[in-house]
Amino acid sequence: SLVFVGGPNAGASRGTVASSTRRTFNQACEAEYNLFRECLKAALRAGLLAMAMEGCDAVLLAGVSTGLYAGPHKLRVLADFETIVNELLGERIAHNPFGSAPRSLGECFEEVVWTVLR
Repeated sequence: SLVFVGGPNAGASRGTVASSTRRTFNQACEAEYNLFRECLKAALRAGLLAMAMEGCDAVLLAGVSTGLYAGPHKLRVLADFETIVNELLGERIAHNPFGSAPRSLGECFEEVVWTVLR
């Protein structure tokens, strides 16, 4: 399965009015790391939940909003990304399609790998 999520854009605001980077730029996320982090966490959560619902057992996780969209937060989010993912994997899921007892999101997967292109 291919699951796509769009993370917060705190860094790409150039281009014409029709430019997707200009239209998705979030000035509040640019100004406040904690807001940017929570928005990123929400995007990653949505993707991981979608993968769990699809029955995926292995995840290749892209570095959502860790490049151009990170803006002034690039170094900080790169240092924090693994922690964010681990926080999400530890979250309890409210609706559990895999059994009767609530489980953590991480228990839905055999492996989660953060892919980094260099």
